[in-house]
Amino acid sequence: MNALLLAALILSPWAPEKETISVERGEGDAWSFRHTGAKNWCVNITDRLKVVPGDRYAMKCDTSALGDADGRFVMNVCLFAADGTAVDWQFANERIKPGRKVATDFVVPAGVAQMYARFRGDGPAAAKVNAFSLERVGSVFPEGYVAPQEPELAAAAQRDFETRDTFDGDSGMTESLRGRRGFFIRDVAAGGKYRPIAEADDFVFEVKRSVADDSKVFDVTLTEKTGRDRAVSLVYAVALPDGSITWHETMRKSETFTLGERQYNVSQGEAGRGRLARWPFGAVTCGGSGFALGIDPEAPALHRFGANATTRQLYVVFDLGFAKEHPAAHFRFRGFTFDGAHGLRGALVAYRRLFPEMFRVRCEKHGLWTVMDSLKTLPGLEDFGFRFRGRMGEIGFDDEHDYLTFRYTEPSTWWVSLPKEMRGKPYTLQDGVEMSEKLAAQGPVEMKTALAQATPPRHAQAWKTSVILDEDGERVGRKCKQSWCEGVIWALNSAPGIGGHGAMNDFRAKIAPELFDARYPEPFPKGLDGEYYDSAEMYMTPWCDFNRAHFAGMDTPLVFDRDSKRPAVWKGMIAYEYIREASRLAHDKGRLALANCTPIKWWFLVPFLDVPGSEVWWVKEKEDRVLWQPMDDEDFMFRRAMCGGKPLCFLMDAPFDHFTKEMTEKYFQRSLAYGALPSFFTWHGVTTFVNNIYFKRPDCYERDRPLFKKYVPLCKAVSEAGWQPINAITESATEGVITEQFGELGHGGVYATVFNLTDKPVKALIKVKTAATRIEELVTGTQVEVASGALALDLPPETVRVLKVLPEGTEPKLP
Repeated sequence: MNALLLAALILSPWAPEKETISVERGEGDAWSFRHTGAKNWCVNITDRLKVVPGDRYAMKCDTSALGDADGRFVMNVCLFAADGTAVDWQFANERIKPGRKVATDFVVPAGVAQMYARFRGDGPAAAKVNAFSLERVGSVFPEGYVAPQEPELAAAAQRDFETRDTFDGDSGMTESLRGRRGFFIRDVAAGGKYRPIAEADDFVFEVKRSVADDSKVFDVTLTEKTGRDRAVSLVYAVALPDGSITWHETMRKSETFTLGERQYNVSQGEAGRGRLARWPFGAVTCGGSGFALGIDPEAPALHRFGANATTRQLYVVFDLGFAKEHPAAHFRFRGFTFDGAHGLRGALVAYRRLFPEMFRVRCEKHGLWTVMDSLKTLPGLEDFGFRFRGRMGEIGFDDEHDYLTFRYTEPSTWWVSLPKEMRGKPYTLQDGVEMSEKLAAQGPVEMKTALAQATPPRHAQAWKTSVILDEDGERVGRKCKQSWCEGVIWALNSAPGIGGHGAMNDFRAKIAPELFDARYPEPFPKGLDGEYYDSAEMYMTPWCDFNRAHFAGMDTPLVFDRDSKRPAVWKGMIAYEYIREASRLAHDKGRLALANCTPIKWWFLVPFLDVPGSEVWWVKEKEDRVLWQPMDDEDFMFRRAMCGGKPLCFLMDAPFDHFTKEMTEKYFQRSLAYGALPSFFTWHGVTTFVNNIYFKRPDCYERDRPLFKKYVPLCKAVSEAGWQPINAITESATEGVITEQFGELGHGGVYATVFNLTDKPVKALIKVKTAATRIEELVTGTQVEVASGALALDLPPETVRVLKVLPEGTEPKLP
């Protein structure tokens, strides 16, 4: 049962530049590695091992620093199906800082047959590995149990057994909660059990209850009385009526269960318990009624939802940290009912009604997004359908062409370039500290103009106030070598309150609120049109900021570190406070807010955005070609649902030497199916962006020009009509074929997209729910007949059709 799996370590290193990574074996099982390059790397520790779903494993690692090398990395396992297909490349992720012992437990998911362990990282890193082990320590299934073979049933059975005596993933918690409702608290640091909030003498608990829009409002403030550092989870639970419980997980997936619990989370690393709810609400159907709990976008905290069949509860959990510098946590949520017949879509309809401002559409004319420095020299500009620009160099030109221009900032990062005389030579992170200190001493820090970016001295003074500290009190930064910066990138807390009123912090350095009157002197849309936040979900920033000087400057609740249980600032709330305040300033001036890289894992930034967007990577390089790996339906539907009727913009990043015209059409068709707006950028794998920027390559954009002219007008029309959570027009009766509605009946153009998700051609049967007998198909430009309340479509693989409902007497025409 507990036998060590590893007979030998294979220690197979990989990096794009092979000479930058090396592995050396030591005495016994000890070994070391060193990576000196600026790009990503990995060391495969084990060969692929055969595993059984439901088995529990323990993985441990003991490392020490290797000389004066800096850099952190992660330990994880890579999962594969029986046919060798990759299932998850980043399972059981654990962050490693050399000099610490790290341990994690995990359960092999359903559908997994093989796995291997590895280290991976980005940029320079080195460590001596004193010991590593990976052991099977048990199974979630009782001895002799035979799991179902059908994948969905096998996954459900595994969840049942894995969670049969758990609450929020912890065993032994169900008895004290069974059938109860109200607030409960758990001391996570002490490993305690849940108790009613009334028994928590060391906290002051205040809840303002009210009723609004047929929902129950809970406005909560929890204050720690002793001044000690604390780590707690606060639960609010709704007691469910008798009957089966159906948990609504995604727009297309619901599950009825009688054992264990269900949650749907995304990883948040070391923040809190490391789990965040995918959606802003959790929803079940029970006893014929729909019950839901939802977070108020104006007052969030790190949260997750769950439904438990043992305790018969729908619940929400908040992970909260407390310190003398920040002793109180305030957040707000609602309980509401919905039409359970529509599953999660019904819950979304109800949630949208409660929080209409989150889904408010301020920009009614849509189009493609571009970050090109100049569009003046691009021939046939009108063919590409641009609308949103992430560069400010041609504001007058943009006004003439009805483009919206946004001012760029990147929250939470400061890229510090080496002086010319140091480039190409060895340097350390301490060199970056000294450079930053010298810049901070230079001054002055005033902005040159209202449209300007912050000067290096201004950034440096903000760095002194805002730099994030790790658990050891060290500044968080790393060496970098990119086409735009060879030097150091620092991680910063960008919340507006850091350092107190009037402080030169990262928010003030970049946003410069004092200059908004000068920045936006004319009525919209003349001049600059809004603020643009790059890297909105902060991929370069650690999950937790331990800088205690930052605690008091946070408006939102603290969290705690998953391992040490120490209070910290969660980077999700850093991004939230930066974007919320900057967007409020822009909206007060009648301007808009655009962001890159959201929504991906976080739903709570979109309420303050008008143009959400993301760079996307739908291809994988393999030797001299690329493999098509598009965004899946579940991910796409999350983004679409959170954006509602707002434009959902993409920039495709790809090695365009190998990105074919057929791939462009697939990209356009899939985007059209979900009402997204597809554009292009560059490929981050090349030495410089200039070599691969799509709209600087006539060989690409001239080849694809006919596709832009065909698909972009359709994408704009569908997007502007506005996605609807419940499709009242069409319903697919064919497996693997989906259909979504855009526009409301009786309110202008109404469209239904139909998309074949599969890699095989199908003859799709689409049920028509309206009385319409005349429907125009806009992709092929043909009229489709409705017979007996249905229509048939021949759909090649990954192909879209757009149906427009035509009132009698209306002549069909393309939008």
